[in-house]
Amino acid sequence: MNKTAIRIKGLVVLMNRVRELMSAGIPAEQADEFRALVMDGVRTVEEICCRNHSTPNDLPAPSRRAYAYLKGLDLKRLPLRAANAPSAPTASKTIHITNVVATCNDYHRVFSRLVTGESTPAWTTEHPEVKRLAAELRAEAEGIAALCREGGGTPGDLPTQSQRGYQWLAFLGDAGNLALHLTTLTEAYQIAKTDAAQKMLSLAQRKLPLHIEFYMLGHLYRSRIESDGITITANEGFSGAPHPVLKALIYVALHHPDAQHAAQIKAYSHDEAFEEIILALELTTADLSPNTQGQHYDLAAVFERVNATYFAGRLSAPRLTWNKTLTERKLGHYQFNTDTIMLSLSLDSAAVPPYVVEFVMYHELLHKSLGVKLVNGRRYAHTPEFREAERRFAQYEQAKAFLAKKHTANR
Repeated sequence: MNKTAIRIKGLVVLMNRVRELMSAGIPAEQADEFRALVMDGVRTVEEICCRNHSTPNDLPAPSRRAYAYLKGLDLKRLPLRAANAPSAPTASKTIHITNVVATCNDYHRVFSRLVTGESTPAWTTEHPEVKRLAAELRAEAEGIAALCREGGGTPGDLPTQSQRGYQWLAFLGDAGNLALHLTTLTEAYQIAKTDAAQKMLSLAQRKLPLHIEFYMLGHLYRSRIESDGITITANEGFSGAPHPVLKALIYVALHHPDAQHAAQIKAYSHDEAFEEIILALELTTADLSPNTQGQHYDLAAVFERVNATYFAGRLSAPRLTWNKTLTERKLGHYQFNTDTIMLSLSLDSAAVPPYVVEFVMYHELLHKSLGVKLVNGRRYAHTPEFREAERRFAQYEQAKAFLAKKHTANR
C-alpha cells in the first residue's frame, strides 16, 4: 500500500536558515542555541513521522533532503566566529522593475514570426538573426541587472515573475541557447500543424490563431484554447527535447489526454538534459560569490588535486561554489558564460568518499575543457570524446557505482 506523503511546513525554510547561519559563521556564545535549533528540528520531524506511522524517507523530496541535511550536520564542528567579527549582510529588499514580463512577451512574438515564416533556416550560432537577437537579449538582461544595482540589489531580488523573465532573457542571451530554442520552437509548430495534431481540434478550433512559446515556468506546460486563439506555453527545459517528447507535449497541450504521452513528458522532466537547462536558468540569478569551503570538503582544494592529476595543472581556476539547494540527480554544473562550477551540497558529507567529489569535479572540468558541440542546432556536451575522457578517471567505476547507489537510495 502506498503511503500518503506527509508535508511538514517550515522544514525547508529551517534548512535554509541553518545554512545561512553556518555560512555567516556562528557566534561562539550562540553555538549551544544553534545546536538546539537543529536538534529540535530533527526531533520534530521524527516525531511527526512516527505519529503518522511513517519515516523521514517517506517525506516529499524537498523535505526529505532538508531533513537529511539537518540530520547529517556535525554539530561538534561548527564554523564559529568571534563575537566582534562582522556578521553576514542582511537580505536585500525586493526590487520592482516594470515591463520585464512584457519584454519577454514581445520576444515570444518575434520568435514565433521567425519560425513560422515561409522558409525556416537551420538555426545555428552563426546565423545572423541568432547573433543579432542574442546580443539584444544580453543587452536587455544587462539593463535589468543595472537597474537592480541602482536599487541596491541584484536580479535575484526581483519578484518571482520578473525574476523568471530576467532568467529567460539572460539564458537566451547565449547564442547557443537561442539557437536551440528556435530550433525546438520550429519543430513544435511543425508538429502542431500536422494532420494528426489538427484532428484533435474541432473544425472551428483549427481556424484559430496558434501561438507556441517556451519559457521559464514553475511547471511543465500550460495551454489555453479559447475563442480568440490557442496558446501553448512549455517549460524552457524542453528545448532540445527529442521529437517523440515534443510530439507528446504538443498533443497533451492540445487537450488530448493520453497516459503514455503524459508519462513521456514526466519522464523527460527528470532527464539530465532538462535539469541542465533549468539549473542554467536558475544560475543566472544565483549568488555566485566564491563559496568553496563546505563542512567536509573545500572545493578549492578538490580543484587543485584534480587539475594537477588530470590536466597537468593547465586549467585556470573557475569560480567554485556549493549549490544553494540539495539536488539528488544533478550533482554538478559548469556554467560557461561565468566560468563557474557549482557542486551539490549533498556531496559535502562525511558519507561521500573523496574520490566521488573529485570525480564530479573532474566531470565538470571536462565540460570547461572540451566545451559543447552544436549539431543541427542541438547542443551535445556528453559527446563520445567526453565519455572517453571521463573514463580516464582513476576510480571511474567506483565513483559511478557510488553515485548510482546514492541516487537509488534517494528515490
